Amino acid sequence: LFAPALFIGSCLGGLLGRGLRDFFWPWAITLGDLVTQGSLPYAFSVPSTYAIVGMAASLATICRVPLTAIVLILELAGGKDYGVVLPTVAAVGLAVYLEDLLLLLG
Repeated sequence: LFAPALFIGSCLGGLLGRGLRDFFWPWAITLGDLVTQGSLPYAFSVPSTYAIVGMAASLATICRVPLTAIVLILELAGGKDYGVVLPTVAAVGLAVYLEDLLLLLG
């Protein structure tokens, strides 16, 4: 289950990242100009970041190893990009919470 979980998460996260970049990029720059009044514009991250976060979230829920998934994927991604740590932890936490909620209700 390890490799398919990584593949599924990477594909879904990359697809979300590509969709945000391709369809909502002008909206993000316009919103950033409104919020920051002309300083650095707000924009979405690159699709590979979404792929990394998706890999961690799917690995955590499919294999039921949230902490291991966070550490493994962050080390697999290079370990030097600290901008991906908080989104990864948040996505894994939300995914595990939703999985537990669905298991409790189902």
